This record gives sequence, C-alpha cells and structure tokens, in this order.
Amino acid sequence: KDVGYKLSWFLGMQAQREKEEAQKLESQTDKLDKTISSLESLAEQAEEMTLKAALQEQVAQLKKQREELQTMAKQKQDGAGGLLSMIGLAK
Repeated sequence: KDVGYKLSWFLGMQAQREKEEAQKLESQTDKLDKTISSLESLAEQAEEMTLKAALQEQVAQLKKQREELQTMAKQKQDGAGGLLSMIGLAK
C-alpha cells in the first residue's frame, strides 16, 4: 500500500476500513467452516478409498486456509486503529 495509506493507518484514520476487512475475513471463515463440515460428512459416507482420501486432503487444505484467514482477521481487528491505538495514544 502507498505511503498515504500507511500514514493514515498510523494515525488511526483507516480504522473503519480495517474493521470492515476483518469482518469480511471472518465471514469467509464462517463459509469455510460450513464447507469443511460438508466435506467431512461426505468423506465419512464415501465407500471408495480414493474418494475418501481426496476429500480428506481437501478438508486439510481448507482447514489450513481457515487458520490463515482467522490470523489475518485477528491482525486486521487488532491493528484497526493504527499504531497510535496499539500503544494507547488514540482510540
């Protein structure tokens, strides 16, 4: 991101935008949870071993992606107020 954005983030002027991005990431995480649940259910019902293995591999990949999204959402939420907010100088 450009210098202007970083400066406005530092001063806490991007808080609303960062919070909205965090909410979008959390929404994507919720959707991934539903997909993971569905795939796990299908994997349990699958009789063919290759299909079951493929579904389990897909579940593992989605879980990793979910963890990454959760981490990014937390970072966005925690840093939404900018650096001054992090050190307690702004809200």
